[in-house]
Amino acid sequence: MPDPAYDGELTLDIGGREMRVMNLGPAHTGADSVVHLPDTGVLFAGDLLFIGCTPIVWSGPIANWIAACDAMLATGAETIVPGHGPVPDPDGIRAVRGYLAHVVEQADAAYARGLSFTEAVRAVDLITVLEAIGVSRPGGRMTPRGPPRPRSPTPAVTRSSDGTLSVTDTR
Repeated sequence: MPDPAYDGELTLDIGGREMRVMNLGPAHTGADSVVHLPDTGVLFAGDLLFIGCTPIVWSGPIANWIAACDAMLATGAETIVPGHGPVPDPDGIRAVRGYLAHVVEQADAAYARGLSFTEAVRAVDLITVLEAIGVSRPGGRMTPRGPPRPRSPTPAVTRSSDGTLSVTDTR
């Protein structure tokens, strides 16, 4: 099987199953792709989704990541496989989107007030919003809060020795 290049979105048929690969970056990195399996309602979000920990923006801008969250929600997937943390439902995407929007709001407010970088870092309230998305700070360290969500059964994508891709339902 050739390694296809794509721009924006690529739809593949793997063993009779539709697999949509979507480039939603730059956000976390310069090229952030997600994989949606519409017939199973599963979205593999990779590093566009951090659950219970702080997202890191390497390439941004944050507005692109917020748009990526909107695109992931638009898939209608009910099971989301994140790059970090437990498997959430779409509320996990909404929480990360809310965190990112809060960061932009706080940064814009600090800029409008004419704060220096150092002053802005001290003024921005991230703790409240991090706690709202399930991250707490006992002993000064940010750690996931609460029990992990039960993992939903998800399809597994494997490549055989001859290069053939197959999707196995693990339900």
